[in-house]
Formats: sequence, C-alpha cells, structure tokens
Amino acid sequence: MAKQELSAREAVTEAKCYLNNAKEILREKGAKTEGYYRDSKYVKMAGDTAYSGVLFVLDHYFGEKAKGRKDVDWYRINLSKEDRKMLDSFTAVYEQLHL
Repeated sequence: MAKQELSAREAVTEAKCYLNNAKEILREKGAKTEGYYRDSKYVKMAGDTAYSGVLFVLDHYFGEKAKGRKDVDWYRINLSKEDRKMLDSFTAVYEQLHL
C-alpha cells in the first residue's frame, strides 16, 4: 500500500492479504503429509506472515505510523487499556503464530 492514510476497511483488507499469503505458503510449500506439515521452515514463515497481518491492523487501530515492530508488551499495554477480550485474543495469536 502507498504511504497514504488507510481507512479501517483498507487496513483490514491489507491484513487479510497477509493471512491469505500465510495460507498460500502452507498450501504450496508446507508439504502436508498425514495431516501434518513436514517442513517447519515454511510453517514458521506462514506463522510470521499471519502475525505480521495482526500487527499491521493493530498499528492502524492505534494510529501508529512508526516503521518496524514494537515490543509485544507495547501491544499488550495498549490493548489492556482498550478491550480485555482483544487482549486475550492477541495473547492467543501471539502464542500460536509467533512463538
């Protein structure tokens, strides 16, 4: 996306692109056998891509324009001020996709 201001809808659409890219990585390169992905490199890559989409939309939500990733605690602190359910969801996403 260009360096212009994104609407909330455009930010969500962009985040969904990250998620679709993660699915594509797994589908094309994950080498699924017997219900499990064999190549951990691509599983990690897909998880990082999906997590990046979550961070992208959160940055937009909080109005952050700085480049690069902020510490996970920054997201936790800001989410705890906004919405406990979103914080719980973020914690689950962090544990499942990033860690």
